[in-house]
Amino acid sequence: AMVLQYQGRVDDALQVLQQGLQLRPDVNLYSRLGEIRFDQGNYVAAADAMEKAVLGNPQNYENWIGLANALIQLPEKKADARIAYEKARELLMGRLEQRPGDGWLMVTIAIIHARIGEGKESLIMLNKALELAPNNPDVHFQAACAYELMGRRESALTEIDKAKQLGFSEAKIRSEPILKELLKTM
Repeated sequence: AMVLQYQGRVDDALQVLQQGLQLRPDVNLYSRLGEIRFDQGNYVAAADAMEKAVLGNPQNYENWIGLANALIQLPEKKADARIAYEKARELLMGRLEQRPGDGWLMVTIAIIHARIGEGKESLIMLNKALELAPNNPDVHFQAACAYELMGRRESALTEIDKAKQLGFSEAKIRSEPILKELLKTM
């Protein structure tokens, strides 16, 4: 399903996932289904799939973030999104204690801080993450999202440019709801 998705064959990827889930419910299949539905803008279906992924593996911070990202797109679920973000942050902080020099973990925590309105904490983590991972396009992309959430558009644009220069997917940038308004100005 992942290969099909990356080839742009999303309908085929969804069919493979649905077939797999009919055979046996699986955390990884639900997570991938949630990601695809999120990218399609179907946030209700994304939240449903990610909730099943969280139930199957409540110690996976990525599933909590996926759930929170889908829920925050649904106005009536903003409080639930915050709870999911806080759970993801708690899991991430435990990992960061074990790997204090991990720029990816730091930028992931930074975006959570930005999502829940903790701009000062987000900026501290962003600066550390970008210092530790200056050549990681994923870190620059996440930094762009965090900056946009905090209303720092110039910084967001700079980070988008860096992510693109390092090979980050243009399609993934365009599908990110956080960047929707910013991309209209480009």
